[in-house]
Amino acid sequence: VGSVLGFDSEVSATLNYALADHSMSLAAEKLGKAADAAKLKNRSRTWRSLFDPSFKGGFFRPRLSSGAWLDPFDELAWGGPYTEASAWQYRFYAPHEPEALAELYGGDR
Repeated sequence: VGSVLGFDSEVSATLNYALADHSMSLAAEKLGKAADAAKLKNRSRTWRSLFDPSFKGGFFRPRLSSGAWLDPFDELAWGGPYTEASAWQYRFYAPHEPEALAELYGGDR
């Protein structure tokens, strides 16, 4: 599925680990560790697997181990798959790939 499954803060953990992986990929690149950098950069893109453009214009949503979206889903619910937040606080959280996130929201339309 490409996300961190099996514990309460699945969405926020996946998004935060993706940012950490991106940051470590930059360090690995500077250290000349091309294979490590590539692996980390690829893993830093896992946040995309939690983006659901079909739900009210796009939200990061939790998935079941089968890959299906958690349903029912309340974007106003606090906690659960979001650490100290709701889906709204994490709605635009992909700071390491803002252009890719903008594209998922429809780009320049």
